[in-house]
Amino acid sequence: MSRRTPFTIFPRQKYIMAKAKPLIVLGIAGSIAAVRCFDLCRELRREGFDVQVLLSESAKGIVTEQAMEFASGRKVISSISGRVEHVKFF
Repeated sequence: MSRRTPFTIFPRQKYIMAKAKPLIVLGIAGSIAAVRCFDLCRELRREGFDVQVLLSESAKGIVTEQAMEFASGRKVISSISGRVEHVKFF
């Protein structure tokens, strides 16, 4: 019996053979849905995806950068600097 969660999206077997993990950019804004983003990010990682979190200023009042960095395993982007981190995903 497989464990099903509200965030189970794709079967793991589909991406086991892939050489590179698919990257999902998770943009979090300051709405009530931001409280579930931690769980969503962790579940996406369990399913085999890389997750990059973009956090707005208003979302920082709901979830912390440290929590989302822990969930995603990557540094959270919360402001645009001269390193063009906002462009490299497109």
